[in-house]
Amino acid sequence: MTRARAEYMLRYLFFFLGLSCMALGIALTTLARLGTTPISALPFVASLGFSPSMGFFTGVLNLLLVAFQIIAMRGKFPRVQYLQIPAALVFGSLIDFWMYLVPVPEAMTYVQSLMYLAAGTFVLAFGVFVEVSADVVVMAGEGAVLVIATMLRREFGVVKTAFDTSLVLLAALLSLVLFGSLQGVREGTLVSAVCVGVIVKFLFSLRQRLQKRPPSGA
Repeated sequence: MTRARAEYMLRYLFFFLGLSCMALGIALTTLARLGTTPISALPFVASLGFSPSMGFFTGVLNLLLVAFQIIAMRGKFPRVQYLQIPAALVFGSLIDFWMYLVPVPEAMTYVQSLMYLAAGTFVLAFGVFVEVSADVVVMAGEGAVLVIATMLRREFGVVKTAFDTSLVLLAALLSLVLFGSLQGVREGTLVSAVCVGVIVKFLFSLRQRLQKRPPSGA
């Protein structure tokens, strides 16, 4: 095996590790019973009202976002980004896997809920950091935001905020239609929306500082 091929495979291994951590973070945040992450709000509410799982609806949402990118880019969709399709299916399966595997107390106190939320927020942020660092495939949500930002000539961060907010509002609307009350969108959703990005930025900043640090003894 050549060195280039080994590095290529290692990057995809890190990508899968990032997906797994992201899925675990989403599961922990959801199991905290304080809402869920903005990107998962719509699939979670849908799973509360219908029999398919949260992971199933997450996969469906991501596939729809891939389809949007393909249509919007009109034949200019990069070939490598078709890997978003299997990535979306794997990601949904990983969410269901962790939702089933992670133990949860039957009578969870609010303090325990906050602990699950904090753990989920940090694990999700670390997963995003690893997934982005792998630099192989853009996740469907990020890809859709990039396409919209390019079409509208707006900053990625501004479009990302509007995109996440729209998903949360759609989740809230679906919850009101299905249950007549707000379910699946709570304070945990806000915490995730604010803190995950901050932690990811910190991790990238920390990595940059460590890379610039001279070797010991230099």
